[in-house]
Amino acid sequence: MKSLSSFTSKMCTYFSKPQGAITLFLISCTFLFLYMYKHSHPASFQGQPLANSYLTLLNSVTTGGIAKYRENKVALRQHLSLILANPSSENEEAKASNIALYLFPDLLPESNFEKTQAFELWAKLQEEIEKNPRTPKARMFFEEMKSNIWNYENPRMTNSGLSEDAQETIKLFHELSSP
Repeated sequence: MKSLSSFTSKMCTYFSKPQGAITLFLISCTFLFLYMYKHSHPASFQGQPLANSYLTLLNSVTTGGIAKYRENKVALRQHLSLILANPSSENEEAKASNIALYLFPDLLPESNFEKTQAFELWAKLQEEIEKNPRTPKARMFFEEMKSNIWNYENPRMTNSGLSEDAQETIKLFHELSSP
């Protein structure tokens, strides 16, 4: 116990001097920087199930705002790009392709017919929504995008619903376009 008391006494004496105060200040700044970096850094999609990707983007819109959404979308794009370049399984590649179809059609191979459809039917509308989020104009683009996705997925109106990725895309852009 004597050594702990002695140590505490020496530390109190050190930190009461100007150089000790500066050292304490620098240590505090370092911890503050590390905390801020960890909490402001875009979401890491590494090791995360791809099924959670839409939820992460949606949460970033609702809790972190448009800037956080954009950061996380860039991170997701990078992650999908890596998966599509070197998939570890067919299921992973299929899920990554489905997400890319609705959010990043440029990541799909040129031979993919759906890539052309995505660019023609919703990619440009999504860009417009992201340029002017939460405005009446964005809402107008959203309604057209939603209609195009429904018509693409269910042209004959024979199916009762949309694919999971189409539904999640609509939820995400509904939030982005809500004034």
